[in-house]
Amino acid sequence: MADKTFQLLEKMYGELIEFKKETNDRFDRIENGASETNSRLDRIENGASETNSRLDRIENGASETNSRLDRIENGASETNSRLDRIENGASETNSRLDRIENGASETNS
Repeated sequence: MADKTFQLLEKMYGELIEFKKETNDRFDRIENGASETNSRLDRIENGASETNSRLDRIENGASETNSRLDRIENGASETNSRLDRIENGASETNSRLDRIENGASETNS
């Protein structure tokens, strides 16, 4: 009976050792998978950080472009105002020339 009990204990011990080995192997695979997942997450975070940096540069460039466009629009508005003044002056000059021509033509008649 003692031999059977000993054999049973040996068998149970062997199964327990095998179960422990299998469990450790599974935990190792899980840990390796978690480590790989963490590495992938780190790469994603780094990529997101780089993307955010690039977006910041794009936003800064867009802001600078908008400022330059505002200056161009202001310059165009000022140019249009100057052209309006020139046109008004030219119109006034034409009116004066018309009056001079009409006066000269009445004097010649």
